[in-house]
Amino acid sequence: MLAGMAAVFLCAGGCAHDRQLRQRLDVLEQELADSRAAQQRLERRLDEVQIQLATLGRRLAPPPAAVIEGPARREVPVATNGSESAGEDLDEEQIASLLDEADRLLREGRRDRAEIRLSRFLERFSGHPLAARAYLLRGKIRFLDGRLDTARADFKSSLAHTGEDREQAAEALLFAGRCDERLGHLQEAKNTYLQLVQAYPLSRQAAEANKRLGVIR
Repeated sequence: MLAGMAAVFLCAGGCAHDRQLRQRLDVLEQELADSRAAQQRLERRLDEVQIQLATLGRRLAPPPAAVIEGPARREVPVATNGSESAGEDLDEEQIASLLDEADRLLREGRRDRAEIRLSRFLERFSGHPLAARAYLLRGKIRFLDGRLDTARADFKSSLAHTGEDREQAAEALLFAGRCDERLGHLQEAKNTYLQLVQAYPLSRQAAEANKRLGVIR
């Protein structure tokens, strides 16, 4: 009888211990889930701050010097999509102001309206040198909204339209890599980051790309 009672006590004690372990495990799993959610929120916030800093830095940068050819300044041709001719009546300052307005909306957090303005700009001026910046800004909006496939396409389009603007090209490469990384295309992300580091080794984007390479290797 004593042996039976001892077995009952041992079983009760063991069951109670198991319940405590399961409860502790549940708590740890919930803490882990909360930590991951907090990390994702922090990453999104860091992305937003990075975009705002890059946008502000571009606005504070001195304007490029005018290109002089003989007695007159060379005008950059304005290209349209062939079906829209309204842009032909705008001068360079007016075209730039359209993009600045979209930039302002983005900095104010009005991403939906900014994206509409950028899409309209690209419909009218897809061949203009400023199209590279428009693609970059629209890609950042889509990146922040989690539309990674379309964001990546915009960053690639920005690269295709970028001339000698090294800062802009490096930024487009960095965000294209971030898209690939978040989509799970790790090899493509590595290739993009390596391309960035090799092409613009002294840029802040290259420093960030090196950090990402250290994480995904």
